[in-house]
Amino acid sequence: KGISAARHVLKPGGRIVVLSECKEGIGSSEFAKMLRTYSGAQGYLDSLWGTEVRMDQWQLEKLALTALQCELFYYTPGVRRDQLGSLGLRQYDHPLAAIGAALTGLGRASRIAVLPEGPYTFARVLPTACAWG
Repeated sequence: KGISAARHVLKPGGRIVVLSECKEGIGSSEFAKMLRTYSGAQGYLDSLWGTEVRMDQWQLEKLALTALQCELFYYTPGVRRDQLGSLGLRQYDHPLAAIGAALTGLGRASRIAVLPEGPYTFARVLPTACAWG
């Protein structure tokens, strides 16, 4: 859910770092099963054509739609790498490793937004530059 909020403030080609404890695990058994076999955003979305809607499939749909637009990096200590399907390729064992990977190659003028409590955040970009002070 936090990924969906962050998606609204990204520039094209932006990156999202998810730092989530996941102390209650990955979610429902239906979502966990879909995620375990997730092999990529476009492939997952294509696989939905002509199939019945499954419980909690919307969560993976939102994630896949975001992954088509940006790179995703994860630090999720409550979730094992093998539970994440192809998302596990960008799961890191330390939050600084995930942040470092996401920052690699960015220019000094790059902007970063932090969305604490991501699922409960209403994020938007103002149409004009914001002047603080």
